[in-house]
Amino acid sequence: MGEVQIEGNVMKELRRALEDWNIVKAEAILSSEENNEKIREQSMDMVSMVCEYLTSQNEEAGPHLTQCCQDLLVTLAVKGSAKENIISLLEHLEGFKDLKLVRRVLPALSLTMINIKDKSKSHAWSWALETLGCHLKTIEKPENSGLEGAERLTLDLNTTNSDINDFIDDLVPFLEPLVNYCKSAEQSKENSLRKEHLVKFICQIFGHPLAYLSQHPEKSKKGVELLPRSNPSSSNFVTFISILVNNMVTSMLDIADNEGLEDFGDIQTCLGVYFYLVIGENFSIECLPQMYSHVFLLRSCSRFIVHMLESQIETINHKGLLLLASLLNRLPENWLREGMSNDPELTSIIQPLSNVIIHHNTSELRSLGFKCYQLLATRFDIETRFDWYRFLFNTLNHSGLLGWTVTHFKDTLRKVYLDKNTSYPSYSENKLIQIFTKLFKLKHGAQTDLLEISDEIIAEINLAYFIICQKSTIHGVDIKEWVQNIEEGLKLSKAHWELELQNTKSNKKSESAVNSNEPELSVTIGSQSLPVMEPKQKIETINSALTTLDVIQFNIVPLVNKLEHTSKQ
Repeated sequence: MGEVQIEGNVMKELRRALEDWNIVKAEAILSSEENNEKIREQSMDMVSMVCEYLTSQNEEAGPHLTQCCQDLLVTLAVKGSAKENIISLLEHLEGFKDLKLVRRVLPALSLTMINIKDKSKSHAWSWALETLGCHLKTIEKPENSGLEGAERLTLDLNTTNSDINDFIDDLVPFLEPLVNYCKSAEQSKENSLRKEHLVKFICQIFGHPLAYLSQHPEKSKKGVELLPRSNPSSSNFVTFISILVNNMVTSMLDIADNEGLEDFGDIQTCLGVYFYLVIGENFSIECLPQMYSHVFLLRSCSRFIVHMLESQIETINHKGLLLLASLLNRLPENWLREGMSNDPELTSIIQPLSNVIIHHNTSELRSLGFKCYQLLATRFDIETRFDWYRFLFNTLNHSGLLGWTVTHFKDTLRKVYLDKNTSYPSYSENKLIQIFTKLFKLKHGAQTDLLEISDEIIAEINLAYFIICQKSTIHGVDIKEWVQNIEEGLKLSKAHWELELQNTKSNKKSESAVNSNEPELSVTIGSQSLPVMEPKQKIETINSALTTLDVIQFNIVPLVNKLEHTSKQ
């Protein structure tokens, strides 16, 4: 098709073509070389007029028209005044409420930003990226889905996430020429400012919306690796960061230490997601300086991990756990030494991590959290591990975690006792008493609810049996009094639950209970009241409680016999 020369008012003819949805004519008007001078003179007004046709109604009814508007804006960005075009583009961009419309402007905006005069680039880029950043903040946060594994990928199919992913995908070609321009430009204060603006904007993308989307590959039932939609784009954003900053670690850590971070949004999440993508998913990992030890990276990332684990968004929790697991897996066993067990950067992780393990609604994340807890314990060497145990026993209050930790402590003691060629000053009798007095004592004596601490008490009984076998006694602890309290507590607990069982069975048989519209039976274990149950459910719960008490009884008998045998010697 030849060039179309429009006699008269180009603006008028262009508007008429757009009103008629005459895409061919509209494109011909702006592509005509004869109209170049008028386009240069009126580009600001033309940009404004074209943007008027970028509406949600037109996007839905005639996406070919809005695509034409996108192409026209690119043509105007090439032929028109960059200084005037960016003013018009950003004025309209501020008023858009639909991400689809924002996407239509991105190609022209990127080209216009490149064409701005060098001395004005940093100011114009700052304005443009801040305007786009406002649209990032308006993206709605998703509700927790509770999905696990490959099922999590189905979230990419819903309309909201699909629109967000489309927007993220379009941000990559928008940013790429800007990043390349900074890469090739001469080093100057102006270019450094441009880089700072780009890094800030990409960090905003990390915090919102990438934090709410999954980037972690999943395995199908056939073992095929499945990538979430945002995975490739996320990799590109990290690549951009590696080009823009001098050091992928310290340059980014310095951001968190600076003041005036309000525009970033949640900076802890922004940088947490960044380090997760680099270390957890190995994006641009080859660009990470090799001078930093794994311990340094773990300590540096700990504050971000803590923040992510404390989040109410499960995808952010998942990223925090994946980052922590990746950092711990890079550390060899028995690597942390010389007082590292008292490092607040490490100890601060335990409370939020234990909350995830105990309370998180998703089984996968609870399991991943417990795996991290296990990894962390094994990364300390035997000597340093003593203070770590002491910290855990004084911090944790969950029976299951305490039970595992006591068992791990017992396994460590076994290594200490069997290794006759190495000295372990931390495991002297005078120091062990600090832990033994904590473990071998019931908080409320015989009145202690043994069901509430069943995992812990079973592990402690086994630990006591092991120590008695090795040392014949436990220095500084009246172990017999502790055992007597457990035996007395077992008698009281069994008597209580057997009576409860008898009463429940009697109530079940009674006519009043059968005819009742609502169940009236409830069970209280420790300080927690379980939901009101039907008689059948309550009987099952009571039988389970009695079984747990029998398991404790089964474990305490060998210890009692061993103590009696030892006292006779």
